[in-house]
Amino acid sequence: MRRGTGETVGETLWYSGHDGQEFGIILIGGLESSVFQGNLLISDKAFLEKFPSSSGSNVFLVQTDNPEPELVADNINLSLRDYGISVQTTVARLAEFSSIENTYLSIFLLLGALGLLIGTLGLGVVLARNIQERQQEIALQRAVGISKKIIFTGIIIEYSTLMILGILIGAIAAIVSVLPGLLSPGADVQLGSLIGLIGIIIVNGLIWILVFASAGINRVDLAGVLKSE
Repeated sequence: MRRGTGETVGETLWYSGHDGQEFGIILIGGLESSVFQGNLLISDKAFLEKFPSSSGSNVFLVQTDNPEPELVADNINLSLRDYGISVQTTVARLAEFSSIENTYLSIFLLLGALGLLIGTLGLGVVLARNIQERQQEIALQRAVGISKKIIFTGIIIEYSTLMILGILIGAIAAIVSVLPGLLSPGADVQLGSLIGLIGIIIVNGLIWILVFASAGINRVDLAGVLKSE
């Protein structure tokens, strides 16, 4: 029997020993991001004083220098399968503890990516409006001999630079804010997937910029605009 939540350092947990007598255990510290999550660590001597009938340990820690600990775990499970042993790596166990957090991170990542994709469409709309407002400037450039291709290239470079800088600044700020979570052993965030997602957003933005810039420049009525000026 146990009384106490065990959530605060300094709290006393009350247990019943093998003889039915209650005894208290004071929490003197905690371990963050540990494979011992949900467990109470005490000395073997103190444990046997209260539970002398204990048959022995049923949890073991295995240290290995093998660069593939999953392979070691599989070999131990195979060799000792008749004893009902179950071995898993510390990374896998921490990932289980962080599964809910990782799920939320994945959901927010997808929602953020969707927001950025919609934002790139908004950038294209702003670009189309901006070109509409710059018709006089574009018509004047055409009148002095600047080709439509050069004007188009200049607009593409201008807005692409702004978009890429905006996405990179936002991505760097986001990565810095979640860096502690990314560096934790149980983190389940694939850096390659994140970079690929940012690349998709940039390509999507470039497509919208090309479409709206081309449509906007082609709609400029050179003669009409110059005549009104």
